[in-house]
Amino acid sequence: MNASLENRELALFLVDLAVEWDTLKGDSGTQNSDSGESLIQASSPQGATGSPCESNATCTIHRQLFEESHLYRLSESEKSAVINFLVRLILLVAVGDKSQQLLRDKAVSLLQSVLTRWKGFFVLHIEYFEKVINMCSQGDSSFEKLGSVVQDEIPNFGNISAISVKKPKSPINRQDRALVVSNLLLSSCLEIFSHLMIEAPENDFLVMNCFKIFPIVNTCFKRITTVSDDLIQKSLKKFLVTLFESTVLRAIQEFCKLLLEDLILCTLTNVKDGKLPSCSPVLFALSALEGIVRVNSQFLNSFMVPLIKIAQIFPGKPPSSSMQNRHTSKSSYSSYFPVEALFQAACEDMKPSYSMKSDSCQFIQTCMTDQPLGDEEDCVVRSLHLIFKSFVPYRFSSLRRKFINLLGDILDCSTNVRILLLVSAQLGQWICEDCKQTPLTKNEVLFFLKKFTNFESRGLSEIDMQPLSYLVSLVVLKCERRRACFSSPALSYDGSSHETSSDFGSYSPVLNRLSSSSLMSSNTSIRNIFCKVMISRAYEGTGEDISPHHDEIFSGPLESILSYVLHADLEGLGNRMWTFVIVDSLLAICEDPTYSEAATSRYLISSFLEKECQIFPPYTTSLSSSPDSSVFLSALRTMTSCDRQLSQELLESLVKSVWSTLTDDKVRLRIVKAMEKTLNRTYHAQFLRNSRKSELRPRSSNGVKSFLQAVASLNPLPMISIDLLLTLASNYNCWHEVRSMLEKQLLVFNCAPREVAESYRLGLSSAIRRCYLDLGEKDVWLTLKAKDCTSPLLKYALSIDMYGKVQEALQRFELLVDQSESNSDKFVPTDIEMALLEDRWIAIHKETCQLTVLSKFSELSSFSKLSMECSWKNRDWEKLRLLCSSPAATSALELGDIDVKMNEIFLAIHDEKLHDIENLHAQTAQLCLYKWQLLPNVSSGCNAHLMLLRYFNRLVDIRESGQVMVEASQHTNGKSYPDLKNLLNAWRNRLPNDFEQLSVWDDVFQWRSYMFSAISKKFQWAEQSTLASLHDRPWSTIKMACTARRQDVIGVSLLSLSKLTDCAMDVNDAFSKLNEQILSYRYGSEDERKGGLNLINTTNLSYFDSIQKSELFRLKAEFLESLGGKTKATQAYCHAVQLCPTYTRAWISWGNLCWSLADLVETQGRRHMASSSAEDKEKKAANAKKVCQYLAQSMGCYLEAIRCDASEDSRINLPRCLIMLAKDGSCPGLLCTTFEKYATKLPSWIWLTWIPQLLSSLCRIEATSAKLLLQKVLSSYPQSAYFSLRSFYLERRDSERAKQSTVTKTTVNTSVLCAEDLMSNLRKCQPTLWSMLESILEELIIRFRPSYEEELLATISALLQRADSQIDHQRRANNSDEDAVRASFMKTLSRVSEKFFRVPNGHATPLKDQKAKKTLEFTMQYKDSFERDFFIQDDVKKKQLSLDDIFSKLNNWKDMLEKRVSSTPPIIPMTSMSQYLSAFSNNNPDLWTGSCDPPGSNSVESKKDSLENDKDSSPSSSAKAATKAAIVASAAVAAASALEGGGGSQGFGWTSVEIPGQYAPNSCSDAKPNPELHSKLIKFDTKVEVFQRNEHLVRRIGMVGSDGKVRQFLLQFAIPYWTKADERTTQLHLLLGKCLRKEPISCRRHLWIRSNAVIPIAQRLRMIAEDKSYTTLQDIFNLDCQLNGRDPLNSISAFNESLKTAVVPEESEMSLLNMTNKIDAFNKVCESVSSRLLSNYVQNRYATAELYFHFQRAFTLQTAMNCLLQYAFMVNERTPSKFIMNIRNAHVLSPDFRFSYTNQGFMDDIKPVPFRLTRNIQDFIGPFLLDGVFTTTIASASTAICKNEREIEQALQLICRDDIVSWYLSKSSQREGTQRSIQELEYQLADRVKKNVALIQSRFQHCSVKSLKDDETMKHDSCDYRVKELVSMATSTRNLVSMPSNYAAWL
Repeated sequence: MNASLENRELALFLVDLAVEWDTLKGDSGTQNSDSGESLIQASSPQGATGSPCESNATCTIHRQLFEESHLYRLSESEKSAVINFLVRLILLVAVGDKSQQLLRDKAVSLLQSVLTRWKGFFVLHIEYFEKVINMCSQGDSSFEKLGSVVQDEIPNFGNISAISVKKPKSPINRQDRALVVSNLLLSSCLEIFSHLMIEAPENDFLVMNCFKIFPIVNTCFKRITTVSDDLIQKSLKKFLVTLFESTVLRAIQEFCKLLLEDLILCTLTNVKDGKLPSCSPVLFALSALEGIVRVNSQFLNSFMVPLIKIAQIFPGKPPSSSMQNRHTSKSSYSSYFPVEALFQAACEDMKPSYSMKSDSCQFIQTCMTDQPLGDEEDCVVRSLHLIFKSFVPYRFSSLRRKFINLLGDILDCSTNVRILLLVSAQLGQWICEDCKQTPLTKNEVLFFLKKFTNFESRGLSEIDMQPLSYLVSLVVLKCERRRACFSSPALSYDGSSHETSSDFGSYSPVLNRLSSSSLMSSNTSIRNIFCKVMISRAYEGTGEDISPHHDEIFSGPLESILSYVLHADLEGLGNRMWTFVIVDSLLAICEDPTYSEAATSRYLISSFLEKECQIFPPYTTSLSSSPDSSVFLSALRTMTSCDRQLSQELLESLVKSVWSTLTDDKVRLRIVKAMEKTLNRTYHAQFLRNSRKSELRPRSSNGVKSFLQAVASLNPLPMISIDLLLTLASNYNCWHEVRSMLEKQLLVFNCAPREVAESYRLGLSSAIRRCYLDLGEKDVWLTLKAKDCTSPLLKYALSIDMYGKVQEALQRFELLVDQSESNSDKFVPTDIEMALLEDRWIAIHKETCQLTVLSKFSELSSFSKLSMECSWKNRDWEKLRLLCSSPAATSALELGDIDVKMNEIFLAIHDEKLHDIENLHAQTAQLCLYKWQLLPNVSSGCNAHLMLLRYFNRLVDIRESGQVMVEASQHTNGKSYPDLKNLLNAWRNRLPNDFEQLSVWDDVFQWRSYMFSAISKKFQWAEQSTLASLHDRPWSTIKMACTARRQDVIGVSLLSLSKLTDCAMDVNDAFSKLNEQILSYRYGSEDERKGGLNLINTTNLSYFDSIQKSELFRLKAEFLESLGGKTKATQAYCHAVQLCPTYTRAWISWGNLCWSLADLVETQGRRHMASSSAEDKEKKAANAKKVCQYLAQSMGCYLEAIRCDASEDSRINLPRCLIMLAKDGSCPGLLCTTFEKYATKLPSWIWLTWIPQLLSSLCRIEATSAKLLLQKVLSSYPQSAYFSLRSFYLERRDSERAKQSTVTKTTVNTSVLCAEDLMSNLRKCQPTLWSMLESILEELIIRFRPSYEEELLATISALLQRADSQIDHQRRANNSDEDAVRASFMKTLSRVSEKFFRVPNGHATPLKDQKAKKTLEFTMQYKDSFERDFFIQDDVKKKQLSLDDIFSKLNNWKDMLEKRVSSTPPIIPMTSMSQYLSAFSNNNPDLWTGSCDPPGSNSVESKKDSLENDKDSSPSSSAKAATKAAIVASAAVAAASALEGGGGSQGFGWTSVEIPGQYAPNSCSDAKPNPELHSKLIKFDTKVEVFQRNEHLVRRIGMVGSDGKVRQFLLQFAIPYWTKADERTTQLHLLLGKCLRKEPISCRRHLWIRSNAVIPIAQRLRMIAEDKSYTTLQDIFNLDCQLNGRDPLNSISAFNESLKTAVVPEESEMSLLNMTNKIDAFNKVCESVSSRLLSNYVQNRYATAELYFHFQRAFTLQTAMNCLLQYAFMVNERTPSKFIMNIRNAHVLSPDFRFSYTNQGFMDDIKPVPFRLTRNIQDFIGPFLLDGVFTTTIASASTAICKNEREIEQALQLICRDDIVSWYLSKSSQREGTQRSIQELEYQLADRVKKNVALIQSRFQHCSVKSLKDDETMKHDSCDYRVKELVSMATSTRNLVSMPSNYAAWL
C-alpha cells in the first residue's frame, strides 16, 4: 500500500483480472472472445499513466493469461482479501492529486461491481477505518496533521482545492487543507457504506460495527454545518437515503434521525430577521428529507413541527430575485388593463419575463423555474412540498390547524410569486377534488377561495400577477364546470359528484368574484370562457337554466344583456377598468354566430361604430354585411383589451347604441336601477395606475368615471340618484361628468311647468351648486345661489360680494341681518336664504379680519370649526384643545377635514411637543395629497386646487415653525442666538398673490405673528436690537396693511397698523408704517385728507433718507392738490425732486399736476373762444402759451421719470407725451423742443410699442424728433421696426407720387425723405441683415401674390357684402333710393374694369416678363365678358340694368371665379413657390444675455466708470490692480460678445434674421427685449398651405426657429388701412392687458388679452401669426354642411328670399308685420342649422367632460373679453369668418378689428346687437357659464379698465386719432378731392377723436360694476345688470334678424 502510483495501478489491475476470472468461472464457462476482449480493454490502465505502445503490449499479455487460466475460481478468503484491498486502496488514494482521484474512482467502481457479484459472502475488517474513526473522535487537529503530511508527500496537493471546497483563489492555509482532507476521507467512507447497504445488504459489517461508524457520520453532519461542500453533502444524502431504505440498521437510523433533527433545530435558533445564517444546513436537511420520503414515507412524520416552523419564518419575506425587486417597487395602484401593463413592461425591459402559453402546466412550470431560488425561498418551497406529502393535511390535529393558518398567512402576506404559485396550485388541486378526496373542509375551501380574491390588492406587478391569475382562473373554471354539471345533470361530467346544492350556494359569491377577475385576463381563451360564465350568472336571476357551455348562452335582447352585465358581481374587477366587461360582452354577442339575434345586434352596433369611432376600414361597407365580421370583431375585442382609449370610445358608442334601441320606459328604468346598483358598490378603485406617461387625449382614471362618461352622452339622460352622483363625484374624481349630467337634467326640468317636480328641481340646483363650489367656481356658485333667492336685496348683496366690494357687501349683509332679526317686511328670508346669508356674513367678516365678532358668533351658534379658527388666531389654546377633542372635531377629522388636522399641529407647536410635529405634518400632507388626487387635473384657469395649494403653503410654514422652535429651545438653554435670516427671507418671498383675498393673507400672517411672539418670549432676555433681528413682525404687519389698502379695505389696513404700537422697528419699517398710514387717508373725506396732511407736517424727517423724504413731500403735494392748493403742491413737488432727483414717482406726480393745470387753463380758455374782441384774443394767446408751458413741464417730468426708471408705471405716460405735440400748432414749438431734448436721452426699447405712431409723426411737425428716435431704435433693434418702416416708406412714396402735381416738392418729400434716410442708414449699418431681409420680403411679395382671379373674386365678394349692407341700411332707414345705389354700383364696376382689364402699354411688342404675360392672358380671357355683362362701354344699356340684375350677374361671376380658384391645391411645396425660400438656411450664433445690447445701454464704459467711481473700494495697491484687471476683463468679454453676436464691430448681434413678431406690441410684454434670446429663422417649412378665409384664398407658411418651434404665418393681401387697424389692435390689446394685470378683480378671474402679431410686408401685403389650430365659426359650419351634403350658402339664400317677401310699404302699421316676417324667416333658417355645431365640434376634439369644461370655461373668458371690446369700440360686424378661435387653448382672435364710423367720423353706436353672441356660441357656453363666467368677466374687465381710465385715456386718444385719420384717407372721396396734410386733417378731426374716446370710456363705465342706491336695488337686483341687459340684446331674436344676412345670426 505504500508503493508508488504505478504499482497501485498494477495491483488494481490484477484485482480486476482476478475478479473477472472468478466471474467467468462462475458462469457457464463459455465466454466469447468479444466479451473477453472488451473486459481486457476495459481493464487496461492506459488512461492512467501508460503510453499507447506500452498499452498494446500489456493487452497482449492479458489476453494470453486470460486464455490460459480461465478455469481458475476465487475462494471466500480471497474474495474477502480483494474487498479489503479495494477498501484500503479507496481510503488511501482518497486524498491526492488528479491521478489518484482517477484511481480512486476506478477502485470505487470495481468495489461496486464486486459487491454486486459476491453479495454478502465476505468479511470486511473494521481496522481499515480505525484511522478515520480516530481522527473523527479526536477532532480537527488530526486532520490538520494529515493534511500537512499529505502536502509534503504530494506536490500537486493544492490543485485539490478546486475539486473539493469552494474557496476563493488564494493560498491554502493549514486549516483549509485539513478540511479538504477530512471531507475527501469522509465522503469516501460514506460512499463505501452506501455501496455496502445497496449491493451487499446481507453482509453484517455495518450491523456489527454500527457504534464504531457513529463518529464518521457525526463528523459528516458537523462538516455540513460549517462548510458548504457539495461532495460531502452528496455522499451524505446518498448514505441517508440508502440507510432509511433499509430495515436492518435501526441504531444508525435513529442516530441519523437525531442528527437531522438537530440540523433543523439549529437553523431555527440561528435565524435572525428572517435571514438564514451563512452555511446553513437546513437546505441539506430538507433535501435529504425529500430523498428519504421517496423510499420511506413514514419517516417524515416526526419532522412536521420543525417543517411548519421553517415555513412560518420565511413566507412574508420579499422576493429575492432581481425581477421581483424591479417590479414591486412600482406604484401599488392597479393598471387599467393587464395586457396594456404587460406590453408597457415588455417595452421597458425589452424582453418579456414570462411567455403566455396555452398549456397551463407548462406555463406555470416556466414561471416557477424561470429564475434561481434564494436560500430562504428554497427553504419555504421544500418545506411546503414535504408538508403537502405528509399526513398533516389529512388528519385533524393542532399541526393541521397551524398548517392551515400558515397557508392563509402565505396567501395574505407573501409577495413571492413562486411560493404563492406553489400554495395556490396545491390548494387548487384540493379544491377541485371530490369532497371525499380533498383534505379541506367546506369552510376551508371557502376560506381559501376568499384568499384568492385578494391577489389583486397585494401590490404585485402585472407580470408577476399573470401566472397567479391564470392558475386561479383554471381553478375557478373547474369549479364552475362542476357546478354547472351539478345544476344540469344532463351535462356529462367525468367522475361522480358528491356535492350538494348548499355547497355551491356557499361558494357562489366567492366564485362569482373570482370569475369576474378572470373577465380581464390577458389570456383570450380564459377571458372568452368567463364572459359566458358571467352571462350565465346573470341568467340565474331570471330562473332560466343556462350554463356557460350552453350553445344558446346569448339568447336575449341587447338591453337584457346590458342589464345582466350591470347586475353581475364585478367585485373582482374593482381594481381594474371594469367598464371593459360591458364592451367585451356586447362585442361577444355580435361575434357569436350561434346567437339568434347576432345579425340584428351586429347591425345596430356597427352603425354606431362606423359613425362614432370611425374604426372600420374603407373597403368594409358595413359590419353586418361583411363576411369576415366575426374575425374583425375578435380582433377588435383583442385590441380593446389593451387600449383603454379605444375601450372608452367603444363603451360610449355601444351603450349609446343599446340605449337608442330602447323604446319602453320600464326597460330603461330597469337598466337605470342596474346602473345605480353597480355604481353604488364600494369595491371600485379610486385610482388606477396610468402606464402611459403622456396622452394626447387623457382618459378616465377609474371605472366609475369611465362609466359615467358614457352615461352622460346618452339621450334621453338616465335619471340617476342625485345623492349617489354627488358621492361618486367626490370619491372618484368625476366632478365634470356628474356636473354635466345634473345640468342636463336641470335644463329639462326648467322647461317643464314650475309646479312639476319642484323639489327635485331644487335638489338638482343644489347639487350643481355643490359641484361648482368644490371645483372652485365661486362666481358660478354665487350666481346660482342668487337665482334661487327671492329677495332683491339679498341678490344685490351677493353680486356685490362676488365682485369683491368687501366694505359695501359687509354693510348690505349687516343690514339684511338686522332686517331679518327685526321681522321687517322688506326682507323675510326663507331657510335656504338665511343659511346663505349666514355663510356669506361669516365670509365677509373673515375678509375684514373681525375676529372678535366671529368669536362671539361662534360661541352663540356652536359652530365648532369657526370656533377653532378663532381660538388659534386669538391664541386661546386651552379652548382650542377642548374643541379638538370634541365629538364634532373627531367626526370632521374622520371625514378628512384638513383644518382640524392643522389645529392639532398648532397645539403641538404651542405645547412644544416637537416629536409629534413631524408626524402630524406628514399626516396632513398625505391628506392634502389624497384630496388633490380626487380633483380634476390642473389646467389654465382651474380654481379647484387653489385651496389645497394654500394649505401646502401653510404646511411649509408650519414645518419650518417646528424647526424654529427646536433651534430656539437649544439656543435658549445655551444663551445664544439662532440664525433665522434665511428663514425670514424665505417667509418674505413665500406669500400669497397680491390679488388674493385678505382671509388668505390673514391665515398666513396670523400664524407668523404667533411665531414671532413665541420667539420674542423665548429670547426676552436679549437686547431689543438683537431681538428685532430674530423676527419680522413689523414687515409682515405693514405688508398686510399694504395689501388691504390696495384692495380698498382701509379698515383692515388701519387695524393691522395699530398692532405695531409695542414693537421695536428700524427706520425703514417705521417709514413704511408711516407711509401706509398716510396713504390710508389719501382717498377719504376732506377731513381725513387734512388729517393725513397734518400727519406729514408733524413728522420728523431727520431720520429718513433722501428717497423717503422725497416720498413724504410727494404725498404732501398730493394732499395739497386734492385740497385745492395747487401752488403749494407745485412747491412740494419741487422740494421732492430736489431732495432726490432720481425719484421716479415724484416726477410722475408732478407731471400729472402740470397736466391738470394745463387742462384747467385750456378749459378756461374755451370761454373766450366765441368772443372776437382784441382783449379776448390776447387772453386766448396767453392761455395757449400758458397751456404749452404747463404741457412742456408735464412732458419734461414724464420723460425724466422714464430716464430715472423705465418701469411700466413710467412708460404709461408715453402716449400722453406724443399727444401733447399736437399743441404746438403748425410749426415746431416749445413742446417739440422739449420732446427732442428729453426723449432722445431715453432708452430706445421704450418706443417699440409706439413705432406706428412714431412713423406717422414723420408726417407732422415733430418729424425731426421722431426721426431721431426711430434712428435710435433701428440702431439698437433693427428688426423691431424694419417691416413697419419699409411698409410706411412704400405707402407714403406712392401717396406722395399720386398728389405730387398739387403740392410743393418740399412738403411732399418730408416724410418720404425721412423714411428713405432711415432705410439708407439701416442699409449702411447692417448690410448683411438688410440684404437678407430684402431678399425674403421680395420673394414673399412676388411669389405669394394672389392670382388675378383671386383678386377679382375678392373685389366682387366685397361688392356683394357692400350691397347687403347698403340694402339693409336702407331698409332700416326706410329709404328706397334705388337709383342712387345703382349709379354708385355702376361707377364702382367701371373702376373695377379699368383696374383689372387695363391693357398694358406696348402690348403688341414681345412680352418682357412673366407678369406682363399673365396680365395679358387674364385681360383677354375676362375683359370682354365683364364689359358685356355690365355694359361698361354702353351708357344707354347701363342705365337699364336694375339692382337685381347687377346682383345676379355679380353672383354668377362669383360662382364662376370660385370654381376657377378652387382648383388651387390645398398644399403646395415650397420649392414650387419659391426656390430661394426653399433653399434658405441660417446658422445663428449661440448668444448670451447682453451680447446684443447696443452701445451705451450696457457698455464697457459704463461698467468702467462704475468700477472706478466706487467709493467703497479699498485704497490699497492690490485692490486697485484687481479693479483694473476686472475692467480689462469686462472689456474683453464685451468685445467678444459684440463680435460673436453681430459678426463684427458694427453688428451688435443683428446679422441673424429673427422670426417676426417677437417685439412689442406683437409680444405679450413691452418690457426690455432680449434679442439674443429671440428665436432666429433657421429655414422655411417645406409646405405651403392654401385655404379660404373671408372668401379669400390665403397662404400659410411656416418658419422654423432656432428654438425648434415652427411658427405659422398667414400671408394676406389687404388695403393699408386694414393693416394699420390691426397694428393698432395689437397696441390696444397690450394696453388693456396691463390694466387687467394690475387689478385684483380681474386677476382673481385670470383674465387676459393676448395680442396677435401683425407684420406689414408691403402696402397691401401683411403677415399674421396664426397656426393650424385656429379655426373659424364659418369653417365649422362649412364642415357640417360638407358632412350632411348641404351648400353653406343655402341658409343665406333662404333668408334673403324670405326677406324679399317680407318687404312692406312705409306705413307705420306694417312695420310690426315686417319684423314678424323677419323673425319667421330667421326661425325657419334656424330649423335647418343646428345650434350645437360648435359644441359638437369641441366635443369631438375633447372627448372627456373634464377637458370639455376646461376648454368651455377658457372659451367663455376669451369670448367675453372679445365681446367687451366689440361693444366698447363699436366693432359689430363680426361675421362667422371673423370669429376665430384656437382649438387648443380657446384663444379667441380679433381679426379685422376695425371701428365703425358714421359718415361724419363719429363712432357708429347705433347697432342692433352690441356683440356677437349667436346661437352656437350661446349654446356652447351654456346658461350656467353665461351668467356665472361670461357676465362676470365683462363686468370685472370693465371695472379694471375703468380704474385705470386716466392712465389709458391719452393712449386711447392716440389710437383713435391715427385710426380715424387712416379711415378718412382710405375713403374714395378723399383720394379724388382736395388734398390736405395729415396734420391739418388731425386738427379737423380732433373734436371727433375726443368724443369717440369719451364714448369708448362711457361704454366701459356702462359695463363696470356700480353700486346702487336702496331704491334702485328693488328694480335691479344685481350690480352688473347693465351687462345682463347687453347679453339680452345680443341674444334677442328681434335684434338678430335686424343684422345683415352675411352676419349669419343663425350660427
